[in-house]
Amino acid sequence: MQQQQQQQSLYSLPSVQKLISHYNELKSKHMRDLLSDASRNSHLKIQTDTLLFDYSHQKITLETLQLLSSLAAETQLITQFTNMFNGDITNTCERRSVLHTALRLPKTESLIVNGVDVVKSVHEVLEKIKTYSTKIRNGDIKGFSGKRLTKIIAIGIGGSYLGTDFVYNALKSHKKYNALSEGFELKFIANVCPVDFYNAVKNLNVEETLVIVVSKTFTTAETMLNSRNMKQWVID
Repeated sequence: MQQQQQQQSLYSLPSVQKLISHYNELKSKHMRDLLSDASRNSHLKIQTDTLLFDYSHQKITLETLQLLSSLAAETQLITQFTNMFNGDITNTCERRSVLHTALRLPKTESLIVNGVDVVKSVHEVLEKIKTYSTKIRNGDIKGFSGKRLTKIIAIGIGGSYLGTDFVYNALKSHKKYNALSEGFELKFIANVCPVDFYNAVKNLNVEETLVIVVSKTFTTAETMLNSRNMKQWVID
């Protein structure tokens, strides 16, 4: 009911009504015609030192951007962003701050939330992860039976899986990192399909396997089910 009311409230905004009208005008245009406009194309690109964002192949125009900016202003989107970066409570469902941005702040920065410097806490944990990961790679930390841990199973779903999988796929073809990962194998279990679980653990030696469970709350149903299945696999 609340979501339906919010949707109705959103559709009543003048900026949304203008966007709907703009969409109805734009949908009949062909991408080929839009791409023939050099001025449009140049304005739909953002170049940084190392990245190029090119959204000229989307069915949008400069007017679309102006209308979206009006919507952002009308819904106070910039204020919401600012509040989020400041550590204010913006997750109204859980009554908590949304602090993923703190993960990207350097050690020299500071973000105080409820009297705690979140950035300091983040870097303390990151340092622990780095130390532990290095010891796994070097073989300083071994499995229960004393064998080196070379097989890694990462259990998670959604944001607790996709980011890691993205980085893994981005780096695995890189010459340097491919060489550094020689001898290691990484697999993901991201859903509750028993076939996926079977394929992930198939031919694995449990004595050489490290299991990593990734979750924000450790209550996510799929992640907890896979964790219990993995625990049973280890016990068996």
